[in-house]
Amino acid sequence: MTGPIRVYVAGKFQDRLKLREVMEGLRKEGFEITHDWTYEDEESCTESELPEYLTGCAQADLRGVRQADFVLLFGHPELKGALIEAGAALALNIPVMVIDVEKCAYNIFTRLFTSVANLEDAMFIMREAS
Repeated sequence: MTGPIRVYVAGKFQDRLKLREVMEGLRKEGFEITHDWTYEDEESCTESELPEYLTGCAQADLRGVRQADFVLLFGHPELKGALIEAGAALALNIPVMVIDVEKCAYNIFTRLFTSVANLEDAMFIMREAS
């Protein structure tokens, strides 16, 4: 693979400040973030603008998944949108790595994820596979 490893980071919206720091750390390590959704802010929209804004956010998120070499999912018991992103990645044969998989609600698809203990392990695996 030539060029930087492209990563989409998925997780709970409420954890966006922590995940923003994770993305910055990945950038400093030479990874490319395909889409930084942590700056999406639906509260800046009026009620009439919200449906169109959220549709645009979802499209940008999925575009980020499609452009990624890997999806890095941060586990949480109440994941919703991030699991859709992980499902899209699986459908596109993009490897999904989960940090804290034990925090994810179990379903049959979690067996298709690679479980890693921490971000450093994920970076090692991504570099070795590329």
